[in-house]
Amino acid sequence: MPMKFFSKSLVLVVFCSPAWAGVSLVWKEPGAPQFQTLKNWQDSDISALKSKSYQDSTNSNWNGVLLSDLIQKGLDAMPTEKRATVDLVLVHSGTGEKILIPRYAIVKYPILLAYKKGQKEGPFRILVPSQAVEKISKAGLPVEKFHLSPVSQIELSNYQGTFGTYFLKRRTDPAAMRGEKLFVQNCLACHLEGGRGQKSQQIVMDRKHPLTTTSMPSFNERDWRALASYFQAYLSEVNKK
Repeated sequence: MPMKFFSKSLVLVVFCSPAWAGVSLVWKEPGAPQFQTLKNWQDSDISALKSKSYQDSTNSNWNGVLLSDLIQKGLDAMPTEKRATVDLVLVHSGTGEKILIPRYAIVKYPILLAYKKGQKEGPFRILVPSQAVEKISKAGLPVEKFHLSPVSQIELSNYQGTFGTYFLKRRTDPAAMRGEKLFVQNCLACHLEGGRGQKSQQIVMDRKHPLTTTSMPSFNERDWRALASYFQAYLSEVNKK
């Protein structure tokens, strides 16, 4: 799914109570004083939605709804031009944790808003079925980070609105633009943590990633060149400030 950039951030949020309760789907335009509610679902409404049953990596059985289906019901109530700006999903927990998932990954892979493990219901959690883990990992995405519980908020936004400082001001070099997209979509989920963002440039220049337990994107020669072009352009702009 091509990545599109916009100067303003769009925010759509799904609020989930830590217990097995209802879900409210709301969104807020930039500059608006408050959120607008698009959908209100009680627990019975969620159960009535098209349910999926999957196993996780421990062979535990889970029931839930596809995150893509839930989000689409909210997007359907929005103007077409607003929907097009959503390319990033941030999922927040009640303890302050958050995970980043590209919207295209939610559309392409069966990522679940799970509410039932075996016969036990609640709380809401984000779950990747075992059969999708390898595919997402091969796409270079940090699939081990696509798990969170209890889910308290799901926010739909866009990359530029969230990570504007990483975007190039001069947008005329195709290689640098491609490298920017690769870095933002494939690397920021890990490299924002613990100050590791500053190490990204050295990794690109050395073309060597430290051994970690996280997924390492499978970059080819063209990808590495694009990333190098991006960092050269980015550092050039930073140093001019």
